[in-house]
Amino acid sequence: MTTKDDGRLRPFLIPVLGTLGAILITVVVFSLTYSTRPGIFFHNILSDESFRPVFMQIRLPRTVIAFLVGGALAMCGVALQSILRNPLAEPYTLGISGGASLGVAVAVVTGLADYLGPYGNPLLGFAGALVSMAIVYGLSKRRLFDPATMILFGIVTNLVFSSFVFLFVSLMDPDRVQGTLMWLMGDLSTLEP
Repeated sequence: MTTKDDGRLRPFLIPVLGTLGAILITVVVFSLTYSTRPGIFFHNILSDESFRPVFMQIRLPRTVIAFLVGGALAMCGVALQSILRNPLAEPYTLGISGGASLGVAVAVVTGLADYLGPYGNPLLGFAGALVSMAIVYGLSKRRLFDPATMILFGIVTNLVFSSFVFLFVSLMDPDRVQGTLMWLMGDLSTLEP
């Protein structure tokens, strides 16, 4: 679908992008100044020698990685929407996130996460996402890869895998539930630069 650019949106483009940029900078500053006021934070950065390593080795790397991960996820969403030509396409509606969550839950319940070390959860999450996409791909193949049908199969796959995740969380050792749920929600507290 092509649209004619008649220039009606151009006057609003610069103020909207400027406002979004200001909001982004504000969010980054507040995420770096977690639990302190910005004035105290900047004073600590400039004068407190014990605060600088915490900032440089923990807060700043986590903020940068969260920013990069968010950008990568946004690019993946745009790629999925472009490939399927459907604005509803995203990792949740295609079952990718449900498969990845199930992979992580299986890793924790079976102990593979401990056996594989720090790469256990990401590897099995990626494997679960691949299995999920293979299922959606196989089901959609029968319908000639219609984007709407593919999204519906993805939603069903996501719901089934999410049900298994809840089952595994209920069977999991109570000491591991908190860490697993935090990891599934995108926790970066265990990140080591």
